[in-house]
Amino acid sequence: MSATSVTFQPFSDIDRMASPFSHVSGKAAMTEHFDVLKEPTGDQWLIVDTIVEDPQYLTRSFVRSTHFKKQPDASGWEPTPCLVR
Repeated sequence: MSATSVTFQPFSDIDRMASPFSHVSGKAAMTEHFDVLKEPTGDQWLIVDTIVEDPQYLTRSFVRSTHFKKQPDASGWEPTPCLVR
């Protein structure tokens, strides 16, 4: 599955820690690809590939791949309700 977005807020952050720029132009486009992989061991992974292209500020595509491993159960998951003060 993939999704493409061509709308960015001017001077919005893409990734302050990993990229040498702090904003994008009005010509920027971001495409994301989502893949679910199953290993022979039964482990499942969600892979999110994000590609940002901006002809004004980037000389090549900014690519990031993020991996999420599905937990076998809810252990380690203790959600709490939001609190408004």
